[in-house]
Amino acid sequence: MRSARSEHILLAALLLVPLVMAFLGWPAFMRWAAGPSPEATPAAAGAAATSTAVVGAPTSRPTQGVPPTVNSRPTAVPTVRVTATPVPVAATQATAGADDPSAAVQDFYARVAAHDFDDAAALWSPRMRAAFPPAQNIDQRFSGTRSVTVRRADVVSQTGDRAAVAVQLDEAAADGQHHWSGTWQVVRGPDGWLLDQPQLQGG
Repeated sequence: MRSARSEHILLAALLLVPLVMAFLGWPAFMRWAAGPSPEATPAAAGAAATSTAVVGAPTSRPTQGVPPTVNSRPTAVPTVRVTATPVPVAATQATAGADDPSAAVQDFYARVAAHDFDDAAALWSPRMRAAFPPAQNIDQRFSGTRSVTVRRADVVSQTGDRAAVAVQLDEAAADGQHHWSGTWQVVRGPDGWLLDQPQLQGG
């Protein structure tokens, strides 16, 4: 009886060992049959990351109103030289004043009639030019004058460096004929007599 039982136990053990080995070895056998599992390559992972970054990045808008820079080098600015025109000394001396009060009045109207306005203004005293700017009271005033006839220029009073000259004038202008009479107050300057103040009336 004991030997028969031992044979049964041995037979059961022999049958159990292959089952245990089959149970434990079956998963390994399946992994061997399927081969190594594919791994993600670094290139594929980088491509996925790049795609995600491109989709998520905001689209930059072009800036309007700013022109592109063509040349970053500074452009040299040409230097303009101004040459002063010398003033003729002889002309300046000729318009500095007159030898006597009557000549100052006659010379002034002769230069006005010739439209030599700068020379005419030189026969005005500094006070006269300040009170009556020549640009308005000579250049503009006599721009339409065609001729001036001095019918009288007589010294009626003189005290030191001041004199009064009685005048009578006929002016031909673009708007017609004009007659003027009255006096000019004249002062002596460093280089001659100069017209200082008018007291004239139209007639």
